[in-house]
Amino acid sequence: MNLFEVFLVVAFAIGVVAIVWLAVAGVVSRHRDHRTAEERWADEHGDEDPKKVKLRGGPSWMGPGPGF
Repeated sequence: MNLFEVFLVVAFAIGVVAIVWLAVAGVVSRHRDHRTAEERWADEHGDEDPKKVKLRGGPSWMGPGPGF
């Protein structure tokens, strides 16, 4: 195996480990979170109506745009 092949194998292995780690961390986090789906929505979105279509994005990191 040449150096490029070794790099590809190592990069693939790191990617697989990262994906597995994220999946396990997500399962553990979900298991430890005892809130219902409605409680999570309220915590993340405040008083938004979940059935209303949102046509604009949230606050911008650049501040309010012109005309606001």
